[in-house]
Amino acid sequence: MTVMLESKIEATHRLQRSGQWNAASLYRDRERLKLRADGNTRAEAREGAWLAMTERFQPPDEKAFRAAGAVGYCPPKVPNGKDQRAFTTAWQATWIVISRLAEVDHPLRVALGIDGLTQMHFFNLHLMLPIDEQEQIESWLIRESEPLADEMLHPRPEPLLEWAEPQLREAFDSIDREAIDGDYECMTFEFLERLVDAWALLEESCEFLWSDVRPEEEE
Repeated sequence: MTVMLESKIEATHRLQRSGQWNAASLYRDRERLKLRADGNTRAEAREGAWLAMTERFQPPDEKAFRAAGAVGYCPPKVPNGKDQRAFTTAWQATWIVISRLAEVDHPLRVALGIDGLTQMHFFNLHLMLPIDEQEQIESWLIRESEPLADEMLHPRPEPLLEWAEPQLREAFDSIDREAIDGDYECMTFEFLERLVDAWALLEESCEFLWSDVRPEEEE
C-alpha cells in the first residue's frame, strides 16, 4: 500500500479541486460501515475508511494509463478450436476501460500486476510474437476493439464489461496450466489470471471512479 504523506486537509482540498470529493465520500462511508460490521470500533472504522479512501482516490498517474493501454497488445493465446479473434477483441476492449481507471486507481493497478510497469514492458512482450501475429493483433485493435469500446463506453462501461466477462472467463477456464510454455504465454496468462481474480475490484472501480475518467462523447 502506498504511504500517503498528505494531511486530511490536503487530501480533502485535492479531492475537492479534482471534483472527486462526492464520490470519495460515498466510498469512505461504505468502507466505514464495512469496518464497523467487521467489529472495529467507531474510531478504528473512521480512520480505516479514511485511509482506504485516500489509497483509492489518488492523483492521476499518466504512466499507468499508458501501461494499461499497452496490455491490449498482449492477449493470451487460447487453445486450438477457440476463437482467438473474439477473445482478443474482448481482451483489448476491457483493457481500454482499465487504462482509464488504472490512471487513478492504485489498488486496481496492484491487483492487476501493472503497478510500476511502463508501456514499454508490454510493447517488448508484444514483440516476442511472430511478426504476422503482431500485425494481426494490431489490426484487430484498430479495426474492431477500439471502435467497439468507443461505441459501448457511453455513458458507462458496465455493458461492455458484462459482454466481455464471460468470454474472458471461458478462455481462462479452457487454458491448461500444465501445457503453458514460453515466456509470452506464461506472462500473458498471469495477467489474465489477475484480471479474472480482480473482476469485482474492477466493477467497484467503475462504480466509484468512472465519472471522473470517462472519455468525452463526440458530438
